[in-house]
Amino acid sequence: MRALRAQSPLSRITTARTLGDLLVARAASLAEQGDFLFLDETGRQSARMTPGQLLEESRQLAAGMAARYPPGTRVILVEPDERAFLVSFMGCLLAGLLPAPAAPPIPTRLDRAMPRLRAIAANAGAEALLTSGALADAARAIFPGPGGPRVTTPEEAVTWAASPQGWEPPQIDPGDPAYLQYTSGSTAAPRGVIVTHRNVLAYLPAMLDVSERDMDWPAVLVNWIPLFHDMGLITALFTALYGGHQSVIMSPLTFLYRPLTWLEAIDRYRGTGAAAPNFAYDLCVARTSPEERADLDLRSWRAAWNGAEPIRADTIRAFTEAFAVAGFPADAMRPCYGLAEAVLTVSTGDAHTPPIHHVDLDRLRQGDYRRVAPATPGSREVVPCGRPIPGQRVEIVNPDTHLLVREGAVGEIWIASPMIAAGYWNETETEQGSFGARLADAQDSDEFLRTGDLAAMVDGQLCIVGRVKDMIIVRGENYFPVDIERAAEHAHPQVRAGCVVAATIGILGEEELLVVAEVNATEPAALQDVVRAIRREVASECGLVVQRLALVPPRAVQKTSSGKLRRGATRDAYAASELGVLAGWPAAEEA
Repeated sequence: MRALRAQSPLSRITTARTLGDLLVARAASLAEQGDFLFLDETGRQSARMTPGQLLEESRQLAAGMAARYPPGTRVILVEPDERAFLVSFMGCLLAGLLPAPAAPPIPTRLDRAMPRLRAIAANAGAEALLTSGALADAARAIFPGPGGPRVTTPEEAVTWAASPQGWEPPQIDPGDPAYLQYTSGSTAAPRGVIVTHRNVLAYLPAMLDVSERDMDWPAVLVNWIPLFHDMGLITALFTALYGGHQSVIMSPLTFLYRPLTWLEAIDRYRGTGAAAPNFAYDLCVARTSPEERADLDLRSWRAAWNGAEPIRADTIRAFTEAFAVAGFPADAMRPCYGLAEAVLTVSTGDAHTPPIHHVDLDRLRQGDYRRVAPATPGSREVVPCGRPIPGQRVEIVNPDTHLLVREGAVGEIWIASPMIAAGYWNETETEQGSFGARLADAQDSDEFLRTGDLAAMVDGQLCIVGRVKDMIIVRGENYFPVDIERAAEHAHPQVRAGCVVAATIGILGEEELLVVAEVNATEPAALQDVVRAIRREVASECGLVVQRLALVPPRAVQKTSSGKLRRGATRDAYAASELGVLAGWPAAEEA
């Protein structure tokens, strides 16, 4: 058994009232911890930045931005360079501005980026858009005239300050908004989550209480998740600053081009913690050879957080088995559940979390989470997402009656804690919806966040089974789309894993079951084989008739930036004939 490491007395910053204070305190720490290493496309170090350097450069930018914009001004942050992102983000925080990180558009595909970026800017009421020189022209093409945010670069903004050295940051209350985290939009249009300084500073010690049990000191976090995403932002920036961890950062494009580079960085820098969505672990298996895996040494990797999208049992098995030769610890996989409205993580597994549950599917559809033996006919595999982190009150609630359900029953996840965000930006009290919920028989004053996610609490473990809005109802019976999607995936080897959507669609006043599946096949005969196989497998495994089936090319199924299926958006694209259908059922659906 691994001995727990001794905590360094200088490891955590516990006196900060704001996120700016956190940076100031870390920069002043005599321990000289929490530096940032930036990697190039080969995985080699291209730059290093200490907390002191981050503070100095952020203050220069803050002074410039403050000369032009008052505290509270919303600033869209579009920055593909990771080092420049950290400086721009912290510069906005120090100036009391409200940054809203957004995905950088690809200049050759502005048509795809414009709608979301414009929607974020309009919702935020942004007056400024901060971006690098390379993207400034593209951003100006998106916002060409008055009425939109002013596009500027950090280099330009720095020149606005008359005397950066004499500038003093404004007074900021811990309850003030720190930044806007726009949701991925898996079930609705993106919404700006108002994350306060207090929210993040309540989250960090709670998460580190859990994660540091696994990691030797000093911890080394290796990250490729985009920094505009909450998983990348919290892990690579704030967790490192708060805990004094070293943060090793690479571009997401580097990972997507060659996943092995991420694993080599964990090996080279002796990474102890690294996070990724489920699909990334699949990609690591698919895009590495046995010889490449054997050359790796992953024994230092103590916490492999897996979150941001549904976690698949097949993924955990495949990754753990494939990288056992590299010394990847069998108990290092950490399934997580979280959402931006709770800063990031709500629950996470540990070395003692059972990796996979087998659950009676018929009972599950009736709201009863009943475990059965592995390989039991009619069972579904569920990956438990561990226990709630300290400070979170997590309840499983009947979404209709607002009453607690018994242990082992399925209900909606409700959360109350100081980590819950202040609401959604620019929405009325009625539109807030998810926030401020109360239990019907409440004997206390707790207000909850309604997550919209369905789960059961079993032996203290949070077990996610679906979403309220995605539930499919056929003849009065409940069906989880994930079960239909998995049946379709397993029906034929030409179906792309993780790229199938099941939903209902209104046809002539009747709700019909629709399945949209990405395929690698292109030949008509092969496509018809897939059509027959999917309809046969869904009927056999789920007892359902697929009334509408569309086989589509790769990347046609709608997903969020973190890889979550956008079932509603995919259904709407199908209805609008925008998916480029290769073959389907009925035959009239063929392109």
